[in-house]
Amino acid sequence: WAAATTTGDRAAATTTGYGAAATTTGNRAAATTSGYGAAATTTGDRAAATTTGYGAAATTTGYGAAATTTGDRAAASTTGYGAAASTTGYGAAALAPGIDSWARSGSGGVICLGHYDGTRLRILVAYPDETDGIPANIWCTVVAGEIVADPDILLPQDGRGYTLRHDNGRYKAGCRDFDAAEAVAHWSNPAHQAPMSAARLLAAVQEHIARTVTA
Repeated sequence: WAAATTTGDRAAATTTGYGAAATTTGNRAAATTSGYGAAATTTGDRAAATTTGYGAAATTTGYGAAATTTGDRAAASTTGYGAAASTTGYGAAALAPGIDSWARSGSGGVICLGHYDGTRLRILVAYPDETDGIPANIWCTVVAGEIVADPDILLPQDGRGYTLRHDNGRYKAGCRDFDAAEAVAHWSNPAHQAPMSAARLLAAVQEHIARTVTA
């Protein structure tokens, strides 16, 4: 039941115990929990909240922030503009009502994305593997008023404004254009100038490689 809290920019709060909480308020900070029923919360812009425990929640409120959960029945929630919510556990919810946001959810889950129709913000809902054209664990966004899946997007937001895309065997983000080995080597470099962003990019590349190998 411990709590870790940070308030500085680019700071990290990490907990591993049951029901523990990690909270950050600085920009580009990271809150991470690995215990059952724990919560990770960030309020800064381009920050990251990550949980791996069953029923744990990841919540972000800042612009371009990322909320990620891997446990079953865990929820990832973002409210900022251009944010990303990702859940891969069974029966989890990915909620990203901010404009120009992204979301993905695993089997048995739900995706909620916001769309401004010219008069008001409306919430669009899709059920992976049930809604036509929306597979599980694929990033989705709103295009022309509908939720659309884009299997080439591996990470909508790395914390610096770059999107990671897979294109004909290449991993592309900003000016970077790598094959698999180059991508892993570059973003696993401990001397990388933006280690938090590199960690997000590396995780996305490794997840894609693993998914491709087992497909």
